[in-house]
Amino acid sequence: MHTISLPDVRILAAEFVVANAFGSSQATTKSYAYEANIDPDQTLRTLSGGQFSLQVNGYLATQQNAAPPLFVEASHAVRDIRATVSMAANGFDISVQVLQNGLAYGSALIIPSGTTTSAALIMGAALPPLVEGALLTINVTLNTGSAVAANGPNPGRDLTVTIRL
Repeated sequence: MHTISLPDVRILAAEFVVANAFGSSQATTKSYAYEANIDPDQTLRTLSGGQFSLQVNGYLATQQNAAPPLFVEASHAVRDIRATVSMAANGFDISVQVLQNGLAYGSALIIPSGTTTSAALIMGAALPPLVEGALLTINVTLNTGSAVAANGPNPGRDLTVTIRL
């Protein structure tokens, strides 16, 4: 009977009680978080949809503020974050840290040598919201130690970090 506005939020738990002329019902609760492993497809979301992308064109190098800063115009709850490259690195694991106002936003994304996609997603349910007025940047680090193919080392190229809302 009453509408409650919850724009752009993620609901991890809910409690429901009905009250009428006969009294109140027992409370029913529902958790949408499954212990430490939170599946974004199992949570209730009233998110805005869309995505942000931070891109670094060309060959990669260890670099702070590797992409132009992205201004967040409105607060958003994040679904997940992933990183991809158009050409896989050879002999380097690529580490990408997303920063919100200069502070680490989630854990680093790792793209292992020889692959084009980050080994794991950063799930948004474990992240604070992106804040209106914040600047998003990325730091890129090339970590050596992986086996190098016969054609020699290559740092990879054309990095895209996608933040799904």
